[in-house]
Amino acid sequence: MVHGSPKYEPEEPSPWSTGSRFPGSRGSNLCRFEGGLGVLGHSFVRFLLVGVVNTIVGLSFMYLFLLVFQFNYWASTFMGNAIGAVVSYFLNKRFTFQSNVPMGSSMIRFVLVIVGCYLLSYKVGLDMTGWILAKVNFLPNDYIDEVAVLVGSGLYTITNYAGQRFFVFPKKDKIKED
Repeated sequence: MVHGSPKYEPEEPSPWSTGSRFPGSRGSNLCRFEGGLGVLGHSFVRFLLVGVVNTIVGLSFMYLFLLVFQFNYWASTFMGNAIGAVVSYFLNKRFTFQSNVPMGSSMIRFVLVIVGCYLLSYKVGLDMTGWILAKVNFLPNDYIDEVAVLVGSGLYTITNYAGQRFFVFPKKDKIKED
């Protein structure tokens, strides 16, 4: 104390405090998970949560285009997936990987990862499923496509996470505490 007045000592910053009024804006700590938050401290868990959100958004738009606007199957699924991918990009950038990479370069890398993972995962999934079902005779060959979709989806989730984590939003670009 100096002359009877209390000495000001700032409190430790909370991981939930923000540098502005708007969550996720520059200077915000709201989306940072540095530790102590259990399962949300792992980027793969946050990636899966973002996947749930963008799937709900994408499917909602697919059915809107298909049933309300009566677009064909391919147009509806393409536009719904594109909208889901945009949601995925922004949520993964801020929430999952907490990255400050510039939008231009990361968006190009994001599209490359999405397309590359899609082509690789679903091709490998189809080939692998056909080979396994031919060897084990567990299901008739009529179900190759249905099983391959599940296998491809699993492969896509893993390869997409790796691509976004290490290529689109690499750790070196992670937002650092001030």
